[in-house]
Amino acid sequence: MVDSNVLFSALIRDSLTRTLLFSMDQEFVAPAYIVEEAERHRDILMRKSRMNGPDFDLLMRLVMGRVRLVPHETLDKHREMSLRCVGPIDLDDAPFIACALAHPGSVLWSDDSHLKKQSLVPVMTTAEMLSCWRR
Repeated sequence: MVDSNVLFSALIRDSLTRTLLFSMDQEFVAPAYIVEEAERHRDILMRKSRMNGPDFDLLMRLVMGRVRLVPHETLDKHREMSLRCVGPIDLDDAPFIACALAHPGSVLWSDDSHLKKQSLVPVMTTAEMLSCWRR
């Protein structure tokens, strides 16, 4: 499962994150909320990526083609627990924790170090994902 910082990193530059996202033989999932978040930050992402609108839109479609979106309704039953888990840390991360809870056995791919402070779901950084991919 991927969080926003992973998605945004893949959109901003041709990086290790983008390479892993397209190269790993994994199913990546994310809450549907991630699309809303990307749209909210679209101008900043485009500026940082130095892409024009059509090129950015194409990359967004390609990246999102690797991610299965989980509807909000699926996450509802995990909302309370995820809010309690990350409430003191960052409420914006609650949908990602809920998504991981909705998919038992999943790992949250995030470079937000504060997510490692919770123990509800396992979190792996990009460097850790690279280690797994190389095995």
